[in-house]
Amino acid sequence: MTNVSDVNYTNFADVPWFRRSWPNLVAAVIGLFIPPLLWAVCLVVFTGPVYTPKQDESGNLTTWGAATKWVVLIVAALQLFRLLRDAI
Repeated sequence: MTNVSDVNYTNFADVPWFRRSWPNLVAAVIGLFIPPLLWAVCLVVFTGPVYTPKQDESGNLTTWGAATKWVVLIVAALQLFRLLRDAI
């Protein structure tokens, strides 16, 4: 079985829908109001790359960088903290 992070996509149409940047970006924004969507984005981001339609110099699709992963994680952690605080 091929590991998702080992695949170098060159055609955006070949990327599974849940690994594409737009569905994850939309889910992250909506996830600010509906927490499970943001948590799903966290799961996708931390289990493999999220691809953008742009290509790098070698022809492979670019992916979300580490900074984007940290932003998603921090926003999700703040959201979880707020939900726990409101539950008490």
